[in-house]
Amino acid sequence: MSIIRDLGYSPMFHSKERFHKITEEQAGAFTFGFHIILRDGMADFVWVVRENGELLLGEPWSIYSRRLIDVNYRIKKPVFGTYEDLEDILKTAGKGE
Repeated sequence: MSIIRDLGYSPMFHSKERFHKITEEQAGAFTFGFHIILRDGMADFVWVVRENGELLLGEPWSIYSRRLIDVNYRIKKPVFGTYEDLEDILKTAGKGE
């Protein structure tokens, strides 16, 4: 949680579904959110988009590569072994690299 906070985000952990939810942003009728799932030494990122509260989008990044680039194109989940590795992954994801 502190790594995410240090990167300028306000995380909240959902213990039931086991993900970190980043504070959502509102733009008109749309709400944009971002979830981080940390499990078994891998990170998974999920974009969430709602229109007037109705879920439009809520898939891991790996799904978008198959839908937008090619059905066989895969984005592998980043693997981390230390908090330093995790910090690097989160910094890169935050930059959109």
